[in-house]
Amino acid sequence: SGPVGLTITNTNNPSSGETNQSASIDFRLTHPTNTYISAGEIIVGKEDDWNPGSGQADSWMAFHTTNAGVSHERMRIKSGGNVGIGTNAPGYPLEVYSETYPQIMIDGTDNSGNIGIEFEGPSGTKRGGMRWNSSNNDVEFLNEGGRVAMSLLDSSHDIFLSGSVGIGTASPSGHV
Repeated sequence: SGPVGLTITNTNNPSSGETNQSASIDFRLTHPTNTYISAGEIIVGKEDDWNPGSGQADSWMAFHTTNAGVSHERMRIKSGGNVGIGTNAPGYPLEVYSETYPQIMIDGTDNSGNIGIEFEGPSGTKRGGMRWNSSNNDVEFLNEGGRVAMSLLDSSHDIFLSGSVGIGTASPSGHV
């Protein structure tokens, strides 16, 4: 037996002036009344005008979930590789959007190392970052080269421990 594939062909006819070229996979669950309800959908669509003769087409892929009976787009991958969560027009390799309170969780449940975000430049040059250090339960800010520039446990940065803010002093005595 050879490879198994699935081909989905849309029914939109571009020669009829249809501009919303797309194809989808709809995931349905059986309701107790023996009816089907949509549980989610993957949609692929054209990004720009296609030239059928060239064999080239730029497309996007969107992932939908159903909440309270309404389908909502949750994530989109654009033809250039940008991924959007909460947005259908990501302008960066990863863009997260929320109308309320956007958060990103990085979960390191084994607590055996450093958990964080580091920024790199060309050729892997470390540009900075922020991490939680499991050896001393500290949050550290990294500078270029990946060295610790500031630590929340460092007594020279009392702003984080006491809540006091100072400008031009290492020993602030009051709140701003």
